[in-house]
Amino acid sequence: MNNGLLYYALFLVFDCCFGLQEQKLLDEIDRLKEELQDCDENINRRKSEITTLESLIAQSREGLNRYKEERDKLHGERKYVTPLLSSFFFFFKFLCRLFTR
Repeated sequence: MNNGLLYYALFLVFDCCFGLQEQKLLDEIDRLKEELQDCDENINRRKSEITTLESLIAQSREGLNRYKEERDKLHGERKYVTPLLSSFFFFFKFLCRLFTR
């Protein structure tokens, strides 16, 4: 009987110790799961922010391309208008000199 009581006492001590360790491990697992969920939420939020920024960059590039096209168009028109204006002013000066003599 004495051995049985000793085994029962040892069982209670080990059960208590292992029960505390098991609870600590379960608590740690729960904490890590929460931390992992927070990390996943952070990753999803940042992915959303990246998508928004990529969209804004694409819109900005489209606007820049439109401005470049307009600039090139105006530059092309200026290439043809400038010589015409020069010719007109040369002709105008010629007429002024002709009529002022």
